[in-house]
Amino acid sequence: MTIARRLCLALLVGLALLPTAARADVPFVNVFNSANVLQTGSSATLDQLQNQHWYLLINNGFDTKRFDSFANLSSPLAASQITVTGFSDGGLDPGPGIVISGLFSAAANTTTDTSLDFRVSVVTPGFLIHDIGLTAQGAVGAGGLITVTETATVNGTTPSVMTLQVPPPGTSVTQDMTLFTPVTSVNIHKDILTRGGTSSVTTLTDLRQRFSQVAIPEPSTMALAAFGALGFVGYGLRRRKARTA
Repeated sequence: MTIARRLCLALLVGLALLPTAARADVPFVNVFNSANVLQTGSSATLDQLQNQHWYLLINNGFDTKRFDSFANLSSPLAASQITVTGFSDGGLDPGPGIVISGLFSAAANTTTDTSLDFRVSVVTPGFLIHDIGLTAQGAVGAGGLITVTETATVNGTTPSVMTLQVPPPGTSVTQDMTLFTPVTSVNIHKDILTRGGTSSVTTLTDLRQRFSQVAIPEPSTMALAAFGALGFVGYGLRRRKARTA
């Protein structure tokens, strides 16, 4: 086999090793305790996640994400009254995420505020988080409001902040925040503000958090593909030279 043909073969192998758009992995959501022991079910209370240092692992058919470091809860609700459930539909974008459930409500002419910190990390090499999505739905009376403020911090630097508002009469609202640079891990600070209406209660009924990712070839694979591409170019030049000789 000539050198040119070997280089072309290297190109084909390199391209074959690139992350594909779909894989046969079955999505799963697992909850582990602080001793890395698998727990039953796909959800946990914030008390378990925050005070007992449990964490969630979510596989979406492409990569696995870890949700941990739940801390700094400030809320009228106790940690045991808030549930975090992992979910995944097997897609890359929007990616897997968590549902935060609890009776986040405010009586007429009153305001309640809940804040929480957590971290999400990519476990599988070759994937990076590039987009954060929020979906909120609630029952909002006239004069009431639901506001969810999301702050994403990477390596001590805050790249993005977004605010999602659910206005009266209360509908499902979705907003996305694209990170300037895809990352392997991001710290989230979430603030949920509910304001009651002039004569009615405002209640947040559903808060979903999605983390989309992109496939990034590993350095070795990229080098192999580049090496093969150079060989392909050299092979083409050699054939052209042979024809003109």
